[in-house]
Amino acid sequence: MRTIIQSAMQPILPGRTPAKRVRKNPGLAATSATSLWTVLPGVRDHRVEVMLMATLGHGKICHVELPADDPQKAAEFYARVFGWKVRAEHGTYFFEDSTDEVSGHWVPHREPTPPGMLVYIWVDDLAAAVQRVRAEGCEIVQPVGGDPAELTARFRDPGGSVVGLYQEPTTPADEPSDPPAD
Repeated sequence: MRTIIQSAMQPILPGRTPAKRVRKNPGLAATSATSLWTVLPGVRDHRVEVMLMATLGHGKICHVELPADDPQKAAEFYARVFGWKVRAEHGTYFFEDSTDEVSGHWVPHREPTPPGMLVYIWVDDLAAAVQRVRAEGCEIVQPVGGDPAELTARFRDPGGSVVGLYQEPTTPADEPSDPPAD
């Protein structure tokens, strides 16, 4: 997300410590904006509204249609396992991912995607994500370690599509090692 600092500042009342609070800004709903009131270092006795906006730009993936025989079941799965925000409107289940960067909806009566174009979901803990996917009854089609030099796994979701999981290595111990040379 980009951070935009608006020029409008509001005074802090004497004797009160401002608490950070997040609120939706209805005037910027079309840009997926969230505002955060905070105190910036070096700005005395005022608070500044910081705008957190979804990254927009030419070439960004902006909407994904996921096939699912049972869109409600698929929506519940992604909400439980990955924290996606889901909503139903007029019989269609829509989602926003946990970062509010990618949105989409589930499409009934569409064939699941074979591993041609493959979408990966970023996770904080790959082993925990694999465990949650398995606990939901989904098949792991490529276990952790299947992609050399990457922390990934792949599963078949409730709609039958193959989806990847990706964890960014955070320490040298997390980084996958290359197999030993013969």
